Formats: sequence, structure tokens, C-alpha cells
Amino acid sequence: MLRDLELGLGARLILIILLVAVVPLALAGTWLTRDAGRSGEDLLQQRMEGSLAGLSRELGAHWLHSRSIFLDLAESPEVLDRLSGSGNDDGEPASPRTLDSLRGIAHEVIVRDLEDREVTRFRPADPGELGGLPVQLPVHAPLTGEVIGSIEARLALEGVLVRAPEWTARTGGVLGIMEPTGERSILPTPFDPQLLASPRFLLGGEEWITVHRTLSDPPAILVLASPLEPFTAPFREAARRGILLLLAVAMTGFGVAALLTRHSTRTLTELQEASAAVARGELERRVDVAGPREVRQLARAFNTMAGRLERTLDALAKREALAAVGEFASGLAHELRNPLTAIKLDLQRVEEVSDDEERRKVLLERMLDAMQRLDRTVSGVLRVAGSGRIRPRPICVGEPLAAALRSVHPVLEERRVDLEAPPDPEALPGVVGDGAALEQLFLNLILNAAEALDDEGLRRIAVEVSGPEADGSVQVRVQDTGRGIPQEELDRIFEPLYSTKDAGTGLGLAISRRIARAHGGEITIESEPGKGTTVTVTVPRAGAAHDEDEAAQDDSGPPEPRPRPHSPFRPDS
Repeated sequence: MLRDLELGLGARLILIILLVAVVPLALAGTWLTRDAGRSGEDLLQQRMEGSLAGLSRELGAHWLHSRSIFLDLAESPEVLDRLSGSGNDDGEPASPRTLDSLRGIAHEVIVRDLEDREVTRFRPADPGELGGLPVQLPVHAPLTGEVIGSIEARLALEGVLVRAPEWTARTGGVLGIMEPTGERSILPTPFDPQLLASPRFLLGGEEWITVHRTLSDPPAILVLASPLEPFTAPFREAARRGILLLLAVAMTGFGVAALLTRHSTRTLTELQEASAAVARGELERRVDVAGPREVRQLARAFNTMAGRLERTLDALAKREALAAVGEFASGLAHELRNPLTAIKLDLQRVEEVSDDEERRKVLLERMLDAMQRLDRTVSGVLRVAGSGRIRPRPICVGEPLAAALRSVHPVLEERRVDLEAPPDPEALPGVVGDGAALEQLFLNLILNAAEALDDEGLRRIAVEVSGPEADGSVQVRVQDTGRGIPQEELDRIFEPLYSTKDAGTGLGLAISRRIARAHGGEITIESEPGKGTTVTVTVPRAGAAHDEDEAAQDDSGPPEPRPRPHSPFRPDS
């Protein structure tokens, strides 16, 4: 489960501590809380059973003494005479001696014959509030041992109940003595005695439990009822305090574990950050060697790896610098070849129109412009290819675009290409850039478009300028109706020395993208085989701040000459 969570090492360790330590402690605390009430109830029930056991012993001893008195009474001549019919049955009171023997033993004694007729009655004392426990003993004839009657008595419980508060005080309960039938309570209770028949009951919203003990001699049921709350509350309070202590210990342990985990994983965090920094090219980053032994070994290995990588990349950079010299030389030759081709074509036309002075003058002026562009190209390419930097200034994007179109015009005329371009370059928006570098960029794109056209079919190139866009940029698009570029070649089109043309050097688009990026812009290409290609150049729009700083930014020399304001998109005649 932990492997499916996107958690760091520190978070995983803390989660393990929670699952292994804190959660079991919480479960143990919950169990203790639930068991505390049960423990209090068990203790109360044990005490109640002990109290009833003591009370039953007291009652048993009292009954043994009372039984002997009743047996002596049954064998007395006074009782035997009345059962035989020879005694006084006219209501003569019992003898004082007999009454004295029964005082404190029974509230009332009744002698009955075999036909259950009352023969005589003894009342040694007023029964008071306690009715007494009913008991019955047979009366035997002295000589034959035959049962000739019975003695029914209500056993006095005052002597037994003298110690009753001592037994009930241990549980804070209420004592009840029920007749053997369980229908009537001999002792008065502060609540309905019928509740004593249940093992537990509610009284005033408080739960009570009862313990029963059934006696056979004398026949009676002893009941002790006690409330649960006084006994279970201390246990629950102790459990609550225990849980709070467990929680305090768990939180303390969790906090200490979190601190230790954070300390242990701090070096790992630094390793992660340092790895990301090295990936960004900050090869000088190192980490502190601290923490557990394994982490220290990992930190040392990282520092060693970073050092070796820095040295290796330094060596590779030196080798790449040598390779860049060859690439730059090839690129410079590529950029010089285009204007030289235009000059060559114009020279051929000069020979053809040697009698036309006006036409020859136009061609010579165009060749002079091409020579000047050659000079600017060498300077611009050296600056861009060598350092990747340009000399930006606010210019109208129509200036380098018009210059590029004038330079490429002989090639387009030679290839019979239909060109669609903005008629008024001075109305185009301003950008921040290097005029010579942008002219070279546009020239490369237009020449590539011309070379992509097939000999048959529609031969058209469209140059569009839009902007400023919402992001403050100007876009120049060059669209042709050529053969298009397959997707597998489109992914590599900007690689140096990669070309889709048989005679291409593979440097035109690579240098063009470097120029665009040096301006803070970008080049994108959309192409579909058989339908043509659209190349979009995005460069920043000129702002007011650039206009104010134009003199400071262009302090290396006089500005380049502005092209003549005639349209470059039509051949001069």
C-alpha cells in the first residue's frame, strides 16, 4: 500500500511510526476504556456476593439457635397437652417461661394439629415493621415419634439485621429478603421490591445490578442491589487518564520521531535539490556529508560524481568549441553563397543589357546593395554565431524584410516564382532587433521556400506580417506551395548539417533559429506533404522604452543606411 502512495521518504517513515506505534496505542486505550467499566462491575459483584455470603452465615447461625428453641417448645408439656386435647384450650395465656424463651426469636408462634387447626398461639413481642421470616417445624409424639402437629412461626430478623448495614455499606446497596415464593419482600425497600427480581434495572436514570442467594434452611431468598456508577466511575476515570497519558506519550514519541526523521532525511533532501541543480547545469553544487552512515556514503558518492561530471563536461566543451569553428565556417560560407549568386545573376544580365544604360544602372546599384549586405552579413553572422548575442534597436520590421526581398529578387525572377508581399514596408509594425541579422533570417526563409517549389504546378510564395499580438509580439509568415516536408523530417529540420535538399548544407534553418532566439523570439514550421509549408517567425514588438534608449544601445557606430523607399516587390525596369 505504501508503494502506491506518492510520499517522500520522511513522510513514509512517519506513516510507519503511526501504523506501528500510535495506532496500536489508540486501540489499546479504547480497549482499556471499554474494559474499565466491566472491571468495576466485576469488583462490585464480587463484593455483593461476599456481603450476601456473610449475611447468609449470620442468618444460618440465628436459625440454628431459633430452631433449637422451637424444638424445645414442641416437646414442652404445654404444647403436647394442647395437641392431645387435655391441655387448656380456652385461651389461657402461655406461661411466662415460654414467652421469655421465644422473645427475640419469633414474633409469633402458632401450633396446629394434623388437621391444620390452630391449637394455640404465642405472641412474645410486637412484630413491629418487620413481619418476620415464615418457618415451619413438625411436632413429634415423645414415645412413638409420630407427627402429631406442626409449629408455624415468623422468625424475628432484628438480631440478624443488626450487622446488615455493615454488609451493605461495602457496596452502597439495598438489602432485600424475599419469601421462598419470591413474591413478597420481608424487608422494606426504597423502591418497588419487584425490581429486585431482575439481574439489573434502571432507577432514576442510574443502572443497578442485583445478586441473589437462595437458602433452603431457613427457606428464603437474599437479594442485594447496588448502583454501578460509584464503582465503575473510578475505573473509567483511571482509564481516561491512562488514555491521555498514552496519547501524550504517543504524541511526544511522534514528535521526536518526526524530528529525527527530518534530521536523517535532510541530507537526502539536499541531494534531491542538488541533483535538480546539476540537471539544470549548476555543476558546482555539492552537499554536506552528514546523517547516518548510509546517507553519508551516498553524499560522498554524489559529490564525487558531480566533480567528475564537471570535469568531463569541461573537456567536452573544449571539444565542442573546436567543432563549432568548423560549423561556423560552413555557416558563413552558406550565408555568403546566397548574395554571391544574386550578384552573379545580375552580372550576367549586365552583359545582356549592355546597350540599355538605365537597366544596367539599376543592376549595378542592386549589385552594390548586395555587396553592402555581404559586409553586414559577415559582421552579423560573426556576432550571432560566435556569441549568440545581437545588437538590438527599435526598427521597422519592413526594413530587413524589404532588403531580403530585394536581394532574393533575382533568384525569384530566375525561377519564375510568383511573390505576394506587403506593398508598403514602412507601414509594418516596429520590432526590437538587429537589422542585418533579421535580413539574413528572412532571406534564408524565402530562399528555402523558393527551392521547395516544384518545376510544375503552382509556384507561389506569400509573405505576411501580423501584429502586434496579445503578447506584444510581431509575426512574419513565409508560405509556399511547394512539396512540403514529411513529419519524420520535420522533427529534425533545425538540426545543424541536416538538409532535405540534395545540395543543401543544413545550416540555413539552424542559423535562422539561432538568430530568432537571440532576438527573444522563435521559429515554428507547419507543413503537409504535397500542399506546402508555412514558417512563422515571432519577434518582440518595439516599445517606448526602446525608443528612449535607442542612442545608448546603438553606440558602436552610425546606423545602417535605410533602403530606398521604392517597392522591392516588383522587378525594376
